Amino acid sequence: KDLFIDIMRHDLFNPAGAVRNLADLMLMDEEDPEKKEELDLIIYNTNNIIDMIENASKLAKLESGNNLKFQRDDLRWPLKSAVNDMADLAEEKGTKIVITDDKEFPSYFSPLIYDVFLNLLGNAIKYGPENSQVNVGVKAKDSNWLISVSDNGEGIPDEYKKSIFTRFMRLQKGGVKGTGLGLAIVKKIVDAHNGKVWVEDNPKGGSVFFVSLSRS
Repeated sequence: KDLFIDIMRHDLFNPAGAVRNLADLMLMDEEDPEKKEELDLIIYNTNNIIDMIENASKLAKLESGNNLKFQRDDLRWPLKSAVNDMADLAEEKGTKIVITDDKEFPSYFSPLIYDVFLNLLGNAIKYGPENSQVNVGVKAKDSNWLISVSDNGEGIPDEYKKSIFTRFMRLQKGGVKGTGLGLAIVKKIVDAHNGKVWVEDNPKGGSVFFVSLSRS
């Protein structure tokens, strides 16, 4: 497994990036609608390959037991960074991201918590309907911060609510699709913070992902 991950990281990442960059350049000069559609398909699938390589690498590092570096900081910064980095994807879908609370949320966390927020926001945008809204909230509950990401997508059946955080588990119909690595990475990072992550039904339709992190 370690050898395979190393090959993916060092020997497949660069060629995949080269394919994507070349397809991007060709798309800029292409006028034929059919060829543009084919190039878009190449770019889409190459991006999926690159995402899979990056996620597999992250998951391998987390599973290897490498110690994470923690720091005392405000959770607003990784959360807002994730929102900003999802702005283009949100604009493509006509999705509005709303942070319902904007104050200090001091906690002791690793910079990798950014990947948790990025993944949950990305899923909410990708698998929610067009021209919808994703709500992000943070509130104090006991000695923890409770972060929520709500969407109005198809929702996740009860029988999958726990298994979607398992490596390579994905839903074929409705809910969160993809490589099956993203939510596994989310759980690994949250576990490393001695926190919890779970999903519930959104009363307005869709899903609400919750992350509970210690305030101290």
